[in-house]
Amino acid sequence: MKVLTLSLTSSLGNYDNKYLMAMDDAGRNFVNQFQQELDEIQDQINGRNAKIAPGNNENLHDYPYEWLLPQNVLNSISI
Repeated sequence: MKVLTLSLTSSLGNYDNKYLMAMDDAGRNFVNQFQQELDEIQDQINGRNAKIAPGNNENLHDYPYEWLLPQNVLNSISI
C-alpha cells in the first residue's frame, strides 16, 4: 500500500529524457523556454523569502512562501 503523500512524479517542468526525445524541435524549445521561466519565478520567490529572514523587521511576522515554488510543484498528481 502506498501513502498518499508519496511523490511519484518529477517537479514541474522536469521531464524524463524519453519524453523529450519524442518531441520535435518546437516542442523541446517550448519546454526549454518553460523551464527558464520557472527558474526566473523560483529566483523571484527565493529573493522575496530571503528578505523575510528573522530579525529584519520586528513588526513583520511573515513566513517564507514555499508552496508554489516550481521545485515543489509536481508535473501531475498521483492517485
